[in-house]
Amino acid sequence: MDLQHRKWVVCPRIPDATLAAVPEMPPLLAQLLYNRGILNGDASLNREILERFLQPRWDGGLHDPFLMADMGRAVERILAALDRRESIGVFGHYDADGITALVLMTSVLKRLGARVVPYMPRRSDDYGVNDNGIAELAAQGVTLLISVDCGIRSFLAPETAARHGMDVIITDHHTVLQGDAGDELPAAFAVLNPMRADCPYPCKSLAGVGVAFKLAQALLRAHAQRTGEPETHYAKWLLDLVCLGTVGDVSDITGENRTLVTLGLEILKRSKRPGVQALLGVAGTNVSKLNVETVGFQLAPRINAAARMEDPWLSVSLLLTTDPAEAMSTARQLNTLNNKRQEITNQAMAEIEKRYGETLLEHNAIVVDGSWPAGIIGLIAGKLREAYSRPAAVIEISNEEEAHGSARSCPGFHISDALRDCADLLSRYGGHAQAAGFALPRQNVDAFRERLQTLADERLRPEELVPVLAIDALLDPSEITLDLLRVIQQLEPCGPGNPSPLFGMRGVRVASAETFGTTGDHLRLMLRAPDRTLRATGWRMGLLAEQFPPGAAVDIAFALKEDSYVGLALDIQDVAAAGER
Repeated sequence: MDLQHRKWVVCPRIPDATLAAVPEMPPLLAQLLYNRGILNGDASLNREILERFLQPRWDGGLHDPFLMADMGRAVERILAALDRRESIGVFGHYDADGITALVLMTSVLKRLGARVVPYMPRRSDDYGVNDNGIAELAAQGVTLLISVDCGIRSFLAPETAARHGMDVIITDHHTVLQGDAGDELPAAFAVLNPMRADCPYPCKSLAGVGVAFKLAQALLRAHAQRTGEPETHYAKWLLDLVCLGTVGDVSDITGENRTLVTLGLEILKRSKRPGVQALLGVAGTNVSKLNVETVGFQLAPRINAAARMEDPWLSVSLLLTTDPAEAMSTARQLNTLNNKRQEITNQAMAEIEKRYGETLLEHNAIVVDGSWPAGIIGLIAGKLREAYSRPAAVIEISNEEEAHGSARSCPGFHISDALRDCADLLSRYGGHAQAAGFALPRQNVDAFRERLQTLADERLRPEELVPVLAIDALLDPSEITLDLLRVIQQLEPCGPGNPSPLFGMRGVRVASAETFGTTGDHLRLMLRAPDRTLRATGWRMGLLAEQFPPGAAVDIAFALKEDSYVGLALDIQDVAAAGER
């Protein structure tokens, strides 16, 4: 890990007036909430927002699903399909978000008595709601198709489906294509996407599974009202899927997503799904300490492994099965695929660094190509972005005619906008500000590389390529206590949009520095505090141990963790000689 070029930005101190508005709150917690925009600078406190953040709840904690544009129309069409005993197809997308959305929608429709035909494309298929999938569903008698986590740019799909006697309801969360007259939407029966300009739904950061959940929530409510049956808490038990998909898609854990993930983590711990129980088992997850990090790094990668390495239906079947033995067998297969995925990804990174060397830093964006499995190019792009602090696009060129790419970006460079400016070179593209996928004729790869790198060179200033650490507060070693840990735990679940608190200490003295791990890859620092020593761990920072002899003064940025052996542990994010940060 290169720690030579990091910039600390310490968050401004909370204004006295804002702090005075919450006299019952520990000052540091108020500072953390101020840093995250929950407490605002003029002290005009919104108690409802504060309470919803600190105490997410099911009753009254979620937005009315019918606030979403086209929701009423979509629900009425599905209810009509139920009345007429139509076959309903659910068209998914091959990642953790799309897989969980497919399972959620399939489960809800089956509960309401529908004949459901779930369909999951492979990575080798055309992106979005494609012709082959429509034809396959039509052959099985489907007359209503519901997409989940895809379809917002499948402009030809409704027309193709109509030729097969099929209506289409699109549920998606990806960026809506903009034309001269505003949003360009497929001419579907209904289009559910909070990113629509005309959609008043308050939470714009829902994942695909989140949008599917809102449709399920509305459908279950409307069905209960029509039948006169009391509305049950069945929808709440869907939140294990919502949590898996939302965290797996790296969506912001803010607003309504925070409520969905918080409650979803509790449902995950008690999930009745054999597939979830098996997944927790093979991942070796400590259920009592389940959090966003364990979902994101232990569970979601195993769900994604099926699509990356083989067939996404493997993960669908895991989450749909009611047979514990089948679930465990499938979970073990996913575990094996995930291990293989990790191995191939590491090999690809080594190959890229050997092949491209210093040229990776010649431009403000990295564009590489190779014959890696299409399912891991997004992972490689993410690793390149993290390692070199700049946007990265990875192109898979095993096909002689069409190449496929995945891109990951950094603040200051909207990758979907950049791809739009390369549209004449691409067959198709889609995504968000920080992540996108695309395809292009193989003969356009070099021209695309040059175009994207030129755009990055023009739009990114050199200082924007320096990794920035947002320091929530500077602390004295005496302030690092279990009481502090209890305060910051009130921010959980942490993740995108609500990061784990990051603290800094300046000029703290080193008691000892040593390496650990099989090959000495990791760093352990013991730091002097007035009445004790503090233990700090730096993963993949072992090479720095020699720089910090006993007595040396260091500046250190860290997250505070609970350690079952020593009570408190500092997870080092950055460390340097005193005065360098």
